[in-house]
Amino acid sequence: MTSRVTTSASMQSRAPRGAVTGAYVGNTTPPPVDVDVLFKRWDAALHTRNVDAVVACYSHDAVLLPTVADEPHVGHSSIAEYFKHFLAGSPRGTVTERHVQVGWDMAVDMGTYSFRFADGRNVTARYTFVYRPRAGEWLITHHHSSVLPEQFCKV
Repeated sequence: MTSRVTTSASMQSRAPRGAVTGAYVGNTTPPPVDVDVLFKRWDAALHTRNVDAVVACYSHDAVLLPTVADEPHVGHSSIAEYFKHFLAGSPRGTVTERHVQVGWDMAVDMGTYSFRFADGRNVTARYTFVYRPRAGEWLITHHHSSVLPEQFCKV
């Protein structure tokens, strides 16, 4: 797996004293973040095939733009509806390339991952996870996934 971590200067800047940033006020420091651990937590939840376990990885107002659905899914109930169908295939995810940007109260994990399904299908896709701290825990606030173009545009 290829992996690169960068820290954006704009993402590092502290909020002005007393400003509200996500779930943190003023100079309160968010908990440390390790996006590999967060991805593994999400993937482990997929392995359980328990929709509630997967949805617990997302903030209540998260936006999911999934690989195999036509419309955005916003909030826990909509995200749960999507995963009811996705989990039926028993997906196993693996990150194949990762680029990470970490800031004061946000972490962005982007790259490619592949899923192997119980029926033997493999799907490789681009992904972006945006994590923000919520009530002392890093949760997914935005998740975008799209199939690689070459899977459709073979010449």
